Order: sequence, then structure tokens, then C-alpha cells
Amino acid sequence: MSGPPAPPPVIEGTREITYQEITANKQLEILDVRTREEQEETGVIPGAKLFSFKQMDSDLSLDDASFMSKYGFAKPSLDAPLVTHCGKGGRARRAYNLLHEKGFTNHRLYAGSFQDWVKNGGDVVKPEYPKQ
Repeated sequence: MSGPPAPPPVIEGTREITYQEITANKQLEILDVRTREEQEETGVIPGAKLFSFKQMDSDLSLDDASFMSKYGFAKPSLDAPLVTHCGKGGRARRAYNLLHEKGFTNHRLYAGSFQDWVKNGGDVVKPEYPKQ
């Protein structure tokens, strides 16, 4: 019998971000790495880009046009001001680690993730997906 998944490793120098910092900085690209089902069930942070962790590793290798067609937003550049978030923080940390491994240099981890967003009274909207 297996237990819950092991927590993701903490990369030395992980740059975390708070609710207050996110709401004060409109230049950030927030990546919601939850599944579509989770996003539809709970709603999403306004303006968040919906990019499920399950597809991140392979889809970061897509060419720019294919990425845009699939996700409805431009493929992030390696120095884009990204923030990863999920439901509680585990996948957000995994996504942060993956971005680090892929050479991204300006990304931050919202460790409290969607749970913290809601606790702080952040707005929540229905997700919008690109037309396929």
C-alpha cells in the first residue's frame, strides 16, 4: 500500500512570492498548473494562464506557434516573470523546479497557491480555454 506522494524537493535559492506581492505586480505571468477539472471546479485567479503540470515538461518543447495554438498564450521566454501555483503548493513547487531545470531565470513560487489566494479574499473567475 502506498501513501501520499513524497513532497517535491526544495531547490536551494527557491524564490517564493506572497499574495500581497502578486496583487501589487501586474507584470507577472501566473501559471495555474492544476488540471482542467480542478480549475473548472474551483475557478481560477483572474489572468492566470492555464498550463497543467501534467503537460509542462513535454509542452515546453513545442515550437512557439504550436504552443500558442494549444494554450492561447505565447510560450514563456526563459526570462519571463512567471509565478507557479496549484491548489495547495505541491505541484506549484514541482513546476517551479521543472522551470529551473529548463533554464528559466525569473520565476517564483506561490507556495500557498490557490488555497492561500482564496483565504486572502482574492477574486476567483471561471476558467477560459482557447478555442480548439
